[in-house]
Amino acid sequence: MQNTITQRLKAPLRHIRRRYNITTYRIYALSVEDIKVPRFLARSHVRQLHPTDPALSQIPRTQEEIAYRFQCKGTCIGEAPPSSTSLNGYLWLLEAPYTEPEHRCTLILPPNTAMDVDVYIARHARGSLTFARLWAEASVVLKQKGLRASICRIDTRNKTSIKAHERLGARSIGWQTFLCLGPLEVMCCRLPPYLSVTTRASPVPQIQIPTPPGKASSPFD
Repeated sequence: MQNTITQRLKAPLRHIRRRYNITTYRIYALSVEDIKVPRFLARSHVRQLHPTDPALSQIPRTQEEIAYRFQCKGTCIGEAPPSSTSLNGYLWLLEAPYTEPEHRCTLILPPNTAMDVDVYIARHARGSLTFARLWAEASVVLKQKGLRASICRIDTRNKTSIKAHERLGARSIGWQTFLCLGPLEVMCCRLPPYLSVTTRASPVPQIQIPTPPGKASSPFD
């Protein structure tokens, strides 16, 4: 009886959490030269997933969202062993301004950078070298494109992702906090415009990500 009541409450509770919540993100910059993974790991069952690749169907995103990411000059990198039809993990690198689906915000990248989003490692591959292999390939792709850094935004509750990015060499360059009150969304940010209050009908605020600092103050070069 108790389990039945719990199951019936899950859906409305999820709906409430989506409409009324507070989330803080840290914004990180990772210099291509600072990516700390052995280059020999690249190309080991790792490949770029093109728009017609059947493996994209395993990514839990709508077709519209996946198409939008490719429109943002996106590159999807995935790992799938030849003997398996399941992805061990994947990540996206986007080169164009990105309006993310969770909140009302468009992230504008500095020149010669990309943004990594939706880095995911399947449960069965966690604790393996999948994360390192994906980033070994990502570093190759970034260099081939002449990009100097990757920007990412990570939920502060996702300690695993934060630690993994920091081990790669990522450095914090900003933060964002979103307070959702039904149709109203309040954003506080370390970066301009610093504060915004929007509804679904409001223009989406644009956040200009700063250029990673130069050699004089950090390893970025």
